[in-house]
Amino acid sequence: MTGASLPARALAWAPAVGWATLIFALSSQSQPPQPPGVGGIPLVDKLQHTAEYGVLALLILFALRRFHRQPGWAAAALDPFLAAAIATAYGATDELHQAFVPLRSADVGDWLFDAAGALLFAWGFSPYIAPRAEPLDGTSKRLMLPQGSLAYWEAGEGEVVLHLHGWRGSKRYFEGAPARVPGRRHIAVDLLGFGDSSKPARFRYGPSDQARVVRDAMERLGVRRAAVVAHSMGGAVALALHRLDAGFVEALVLVEPALNLGVPPPFPVTLAQARSAGIAFSRMGEGDRLAMARAIVARPEALDDRFLGDAVKAPIHAAAPSLVRLAKESGALVDPQPGVPVLLVFGDPAFQVRAAYAKELAARFPGARLVHVAETNHCPMIEEPDAFWALVRAFLEQPGGARGATP
Repeated sequence: MTGASLPARALAWAPAVGWATLIFALSSQSQPPQPPGVGGIPLVDKLQHTAEYGVLALLILFALRRFHRQPGWAAAALDPFLAAAIATAYGATDELHQAFVPLRSADVGDWLFDAAGALLFAWGFSPYIAPRAEPLDGTSKRLMLPQGSLAYWEAGEGEVVLHLHGWRGSKRYFEGAPARVPGRRHIAVDLLGFGDSSKPARFRYGPSDQARVVRDAMERLGVRRAAVVAHSMGGAVALALHRLDAGFVEALVLVEPALNLGVPPPFPVTLAQARSAGIAFSRMGEGDRLAMARAIVARPEALDDRFLGDAVKAPIHAAAPSLVRLAKESGALVDPQPGVPVLLVFGDPAFQVRAAYAKELAARFPGARLVHVAETNHCPMIEEPDAFWALVRAFLEQPGGARGATP
């Protein structure tokens, strides 16, 4: 329905209009019919109001998400609140209408239950009513998996390098890899819940859950082994992938990996960082689109509108559980003897990154190489792409080390 016409999109309002008409018809009766056996249930009328307007809000939510000219979760973020507001407003008019019906009266208590049901249903079931899917650009593809569709791009031929992005990131962060690390088959995916991939309501969004999806996707693409370049949250997914199938991972490049080691991780977990992130989000709400970018990159212009657009594609039902499960799972995923070459890449210690965290992580990976990329913060692959990808290329080509993988 991405390219649906205005009449087709307007037709999505038919169920909501039909349900609202039914409510009006029942309210026009002095003694509306009741299901048998409900007479003795306490507050049954309030429960009925909650259910009636909860269903109305859901139908309005469905209509809103089909009526949008712009598809995708970013455009639909406020829909649950708008749906609840419309349903609540209709409830107010319905109570006023009942004041003119014999034996009926307007009841503020009923209206409050209308509002509660509308908000509860619209917010609670929002993850299950997906907006229209966004169209992919010309370089991306989709894999249909049991958990949903996984968006990815691939370029080049030869040994495989798999790229995994961080929280609220996307496959876009690695688009410079094919030109700077030639002679290999590069595959970058949007993890479920992020970018152009599906945002399923029932998915758990933990690193281990994401790793199973990625492994399934690689099997379908015929990839048996790969070097893995993973950023931030993607680092935990890469370690979970190695735990799931150690034979699949040929080498690990962990870029600012977000792992719970008991010391301040890259971003944003400490109280000071959370405050900084809150300020940045508030400034974004005031129109400063680069406020959050300034908190994670040394050069905010490196995160252009494309990256910022990808960041808001993750709905709350995917973004929040991802962080919660990352904090719970990631520390246990660190394997002191992974059996594969490991390169740890961090930004300049003068910026947001913590040198103590980098040293602690390197100590838990004996034999790993630790490198800081000067004048970068949390995203060295886009802040200083030439320097970053030169490091990766040299690491993958080192004698006796990681040489990529064959499909």
